[in-house]
Amino acid sequence: MAALKVRFLHGQRRGEELTFSGPSVRIGRSRDNDLVLPEGQATSSGHHAESTFKDGRWWIADLGSTNGTYVNDERLAAGERRGLSRGDRLGFGGAPLLAVGLPGGAAWAPLAGLALVMVILAALGYRELRRADLGFGPAVSPNGLLATTAHVASELEKLGALTKEGSFRAVAILTDSKTEPLSIVGAYLHPNHQPGTFRNDVALLQVESEQPLVSLPLADAPILDRLDRGLAIGVFGFPARSTDPGSPRARFIEAALGDVREGRYLEIGRGIEAGMSGSPIFTRNGKVVGVVVGGELGAAANQGDGNWGLSVAALREMLDER
Repeated sequence: MAALKVRFLHGQRRGEELTFSGPSVRIGRSRDNDLVLPEGQATSSGHHAESTFKDGRWWIADLGSTNGTYVNDERLAAGERRGLSRGDRLGFGGAPLLAVGLPGGAAWAPLAGLALVMVILAALGYRELRRADLGFGPAVSPNGLLATTAHVASELEKLGALTKEGSFRAVAILTDSKTEPLSIVGAYLHPNHQPGTFRNDVALLQVESEQPLVSLPLADAPILDRLDRGLAIGVFGFPARSTDPGSPRARFIEAALGDVREGRYLEIGRGIEAGMSGSPIFTRNGKVVGVVVGGELGAAANQGDGNWGLSVAALREMLDER
């Protein structure tokens, strides 16, 4: 039987790890539980939840608590039993309190219909693709809107790549796809973007497409409000030094949030490289919580060193206006 390992994320017990051998672990504030929650966890119940080992894996279910049990910010339905994976975060009526540390690899929810698009330059008529360390972004609307960073969109505008008169045109190429490049015909920057920093460094690109694009699911406000350090995240991107612009294949990077500033700026791992601006940052359940904005702008934004992403809250602000 595999052991259940958990780690406290907050409070005086932050960083403390516990291991249970099962076959069941009762969780709550009462002293007769196997895992006794801190007394300061006022939103949790005396007998809140139970984790059981069955069919080769650990599961968790709510025990009729007042304020619910959450797995990765999603509340369990009454009577629901949810399978646990390594890196899952558990909440008991409030913010995530425990991180699951099961042995073995972590399972990520499949991103069905993933529409990742590399933004590059092309000669007129697409006869010749030109390598450009610009970036890429996910489709966020069926009507041809892509998300990217404001500094990528600004660069396209400076190069004249969004006009028919320029020597080069901006195009979007769907990763792992045989379709022809899509023309990018417009760019819309966040109205409060501060050039030279990654404050509100997000933009929308309009592409011409005869078929609706399959958009990625953006996290809603409740999920964004619960973002915190330690959350397991994934990033898809195109490192410039290892990407063929004629046949781009995205690379998956698994990381964890190192910090969250102002509820909007997300510190991510150091596997981010040039060319990955605009990459979606998503949780295990496939919800996009942010886009990569890079690391070189950190000092200018007074956010420190390292790689950073911007919450999709800024992106939603733009989508709500359109």
